[in-house]
Amino acid sequence: GEIDLTHLVKPGQEQFLALDVTAWPRDAVTREYNAPDRSDLKKNIVRLKGITGDFFLDVTPVRNFIRETWTETDVARGEVLFVAKVAPGHAVRTMRANVRDARRARHVFSGPARAIDRGSKEAVLALSAAWPDAPRWDLHTPGNLHTAEIELLDEKGNVLDRSAPFTFGVRDVRVDGRRLLVNGIHVHLRALYGTLA
Repeated sequence: GEIDLTHLVKPGQEQFLALDVTAWPRDAVTREYNAPDRSDLKKNIVRLKGITGDFFLDVTPVRNFIRETWTETDVARGEVLFVAKVAPGHAVRTMRANVRDARRARHVFSGPARAIDRGSKEAVLALSAAWPDAPRWDLHTPGNLHTAEIELLDEKGNVLDRSAPFTFGVRDVRVDGRRLLVNGIHVHLRALYGTLA
């Protein structure tokens, strides 16, 4: 989950953040059976205490900030759609995608940000980029993964927000009748069966 600390931060001053972590067992006691007709109640304790998982402190603009990013690829057309889910009330005019491909070469795609419908209550913006010679991901080249950062710009070209780098592969999977196509190539699936010794 997220906790908004904006109202607690005083601009221009050094900030201190302290976390009070309390670990509670799911149940206060557990019934242990020593025999079918004999049981004891044992008090539960939490042996591993503290924060489990990742903890991040994010600073985001009041408006225009990116909530989520992804790509949609069309190998047949040689296009990549860079997509950003943006907070409501945005002032975005242009999107820019900075890409480092699987061969470590840099590519920059830029253009007008257009709104698309993805069934979200938030604004979803997209940048369509032609990239016909992009190294493709498939079963034989799983290392063909690219890294992208998406930037949102206003009408004056100022960067409003920049996404964290994310990884994607250029590939598409389609079903044509009874055929499964990966990047337009028919993939044959054969079932293997047997018994375990």
